[in-house]
Amino acid sequence: MGNPGAIRVSGTDLDGVYVNRVTVPRYSEEGTWTLERLTLSDRVGNHRDLSRSDMISLGFPTEFRNSPLGGDLFISGMKFNDLNENGIKDDGEPGVPGWTMELLQGGDVIESVETDGNGHYSFPCLGPGDYRIQEVEQPGWTQTHPPGNVHAVTLTDQNSEGNDFGNHQFKKWDTVPPNLLSFDFDPKSVDTTASSGQITFAAHFADDLSGLGCQEPFTFCSVATAWFSSPSGQQQAAVQFNSDDRISGDDLDCIYSGDMILSRYSEPGTWRLEHLMISDRAGNRRELSLEDMAALNFPVEFVNGQAALPLAPRISLKKTASSNVVSPGGSLTYTITYANMGQSALQDVLITESYPSGVTFVSATPAPDRGTDNRWTLGTLPGYASGAITIEVRAPEESRIRFELQQSARGLGYVNTYRSLNTGREPRVLANQVRMTARGAGWGHGGQQSGGQRRCRHFA
Repeated sequence: MGNPGAIRVSGTDLDGVYVNRVTVPRYSEEGTWTLERLTLSDRVGNHRDLSRSDMISLGFPTEFRNSPLGGDLFISGMKFNDLNENGIKDDGEPGVPGWTMELLQGGDVIESVETDGNGHYSFPCLGPGDYRIQEVEQPGWTQTHPPGNVHAVTLTDQNSEGNDFGNHQFKKWDTVPPNLLSFDFDPKSVDTTASSGQITFAAHFADDLSGLGCQEPFTFCSVATAWFSSPSGQQQAAVQFNSDDRISGDDLDCIYSGDMILSRYSEPGTWRLEHLMISDRAGNRRELSLEDMAALNFPVEFVNGQAALPLAPRISLKKTASSNVVSPGGSLTYTITYANMGQSALQDVLITESYPSGVTFVSATPAPDRGTDNRWTLGTLPGYASGAITIEVRAPEESRIRFELQQSARGLGYVNTYRSLNTGREPRVLANQVRMTARGAGWGHGGQQSGGQRRCRHFA
């Protein structure tokens, strides 16, 4: 664009006035075009570069408008920090720099500018017509001026100045970590026996104030990382969502895409997510574990290698007691903890408790199936979900003992007789078992696990 042939219209090579012409092609972008720099050079190769700010400081024009509505008029104003929230710019209330202001005509945004270091803005080179000026809202601020949050301006033959916007900052600190709204990846099965495998991830993040991005002065960084571990736990792979991986949205509500490469010869089997870490510009971090991600119904595992046969349900079943010793007739409380250790939901989950002979059931939380005291039908247990059952029982009472003894002895010499009898008893062992059955990829049992030995000591 442009014509390099400058023409001197007066003066000499050492002090002259030149004229040149710029041609803007048809269909060029509408709006205000701004000067980037002006370069001067002499015959021996010396040159001087003048930036736009240099030109402005010299009082020279630095912009023109490409628009059928162009002219010599302008609209200007200021963005100020309304410290006392009264809707008026008072003495001592500073301007707010770097705030985006928009110029609209006919409902369409035709130009946008940012306020300068003192909070001022201007839309130059406008022709007569009806315009509206509005601001782009920012989190942590509320608008106090003008009423309706918009200035309506009609230009005829005079400029329009003083179109100010007031905002009050109600939130100055960001202490809340960002959130994960969605998470997915594809494919969910790779095979690295012949070459590396690639999995593409997409994640939707949201933040309240500082936004996803790099802390100053960095311009490139990682805003989130998800770590996966191999079946044995000896290998790890990660996907990073970097600052330049955003595919839509803004710093406060955005979607990122990233790729994870699983190297050739990586361990076969099911790889599972360990954790995902997100951070915002203020340094707030949120870490989501495998259980957290599964609870949000996000995928958390992929398979490396040939498709495996369906696996039986993977469950965990544990029992702990409130005490290892209980007196005859005393109460004992123990807890059954169960968990689905796989990603897929388990169906027809049933827990059955076996009480020792003589033990009396007292209560349970949650209550057992109606008409029973040892069965809990859980139905569906989602992936990585867990729960607990607390049971109270009473140990057997001590049985009564009756003892009668008659003795007589006659003869010569020594005769041994018993003058005492020990009626004490060895401690009684109470052992109960719990079993869990479920249906997942195939029928499987959680197996049987002893609830441990429970001793009741009886005294004579």
